[in-house]
Amino acid sequence: MQFNQFNLYSYNANIAQKNTLDEVDNCKQELLRITEYDAVKDFLTQKFGNFSGQKWINYPELSKQVYLYLDEEKVEFCALKDKKQYWGRGWKLEEINN
Repeated sequence: MQFNQFNLYSYNANIAQKNTLDEVDNCKQELLRITEYDAVKDFLTQKFGNFSGQKWINYPELSKQVYLYLDEEKVEFCALKDKKQYWGRGWKLEEINN
């Protein structure tokens, strides 16, 4: 592959974006890669502690909040900026009958 000016610009822009992600957006990016319910639940309890029900985490220096919901059948993660949701995702445990 040959590098030209556009390739270098694109490469540097991607690196800059990764370096500018804050703690909330890093968590969001990680959750985009995880698809299984148990893996999501494990990630959130490792990151935010063991809990059940809903939990709010404030990041005043970022003007961001995280809303979490965790029970035996459902997990939710919502990211908010200035109390307005800009990203959210939920996972539901379902049994597969064969």
